[in-house]
Amino acid sequence: MALSPALRTRFRALAAQTDGIDTAAYAACGKDPLDPIIGLGRRDARVCILGRDPGRSEVEHGEPFVGSGGQLVRKALYRHLHDGTEMPHFAAGLEAGRVAFWLNTVPYKPVGNKAWSMPVKRRFHPLMRHLLLEQWCGHEILTLGRVIHSRACPAVIARACGKEEGGSGRPSTPER
Repeated sequence: MALSPALRTRFRALAAQTDGIDTAAYAACGKDPLDPIIGLGRRDARVCILGRDPGRSEVEHGEPFVGSGGQLVRKALYRHLHDGTEMPHFAAGLEAGRVAFWLNTVPYKPVGNKAWSMPVKRRFHPLMRHLLLEQWCGHEILTLGRVIHSRACPAVIARACGKEEGGSGRPSTPER
């Protein structure tokens, strides 16, 4: 699933107001630092892989979760899909990843690969939440690192559990 032109424009506008994007890394790869690195995936993907932010490898390839940490996830997916067979090459990992919905809390590489500040995460939260609630309808979320503690997760986790944010147990309807 591709990012709509309207959402891409909104991400670019937020990025233009964000200090700390590693423009040197983007320039070294010939990439536009305002273009978000968002993998998305199939709307009906059973699992969403949610991470912190892209690194240098993600900038280079224009795909999320292709660096060392992401390769661990992709190798596990490949082994699961291919009866324990080891992933033979990078492209096989990209293909195996097509079964998941991929997202980061902030879709831009920070300088020094330092975690984004809470104000920056909050700036991107409404758009990332929109992507999770409107463009994905799965039920399982695999959070990597310390992402589970971010403000981007509660509504998605509640939805995956079939509960509203208040924990009522009733099925929730995503905000439109």
